[in-house]
Amino acid sequence: MSIKKSFSIIFGCFFFSFIILVLFLIYANPQEAGILGLIIFLFSLFLTILSALTLVLAIIKIRSKKYQDKILDALVIAFRQAVFVSLFVLAIIIFQFLKIIYWWSAASLLLFFIILEVIISHRRKNIIYK
Repeated sequence: MSIKKSFSIIFGCFFFSFIILVLFLIYANPQEAGILGLIIFLFSLFLTILSALTLVLAIIKIRSKKYQDKILDALVIAFRQAVFVSLFVLAIIIFQFLKIIYWWSAASLLLFFIILEVIISHRRKNIIYK
């Protein structure tokens, strides 16, 4: 798949998920919409954050000198980091809905995702340089 097609798909995903999220917030209350409404809200929020962060992080990485020649690598790394941030935000919102959010639970969840990213990036570097 070409880079241009990848960016087009990600932008399309962002556009449609953002429209669904805005329409849902205008016409429904996520706390009173039932379980199906909550799932739709959280899924559209996840896709919106994921696609927006993927685009932003990929553009930032491509503009840096390290990834100018490796655009696909920059896109893969940006997608992975966007997944972690999106899952973190989604988990915090779910914790808030369940009223079990505390500063230490948010901090430990953030620490988990940071350690996971460090492990994955370290293993990826070892695989590439072998």
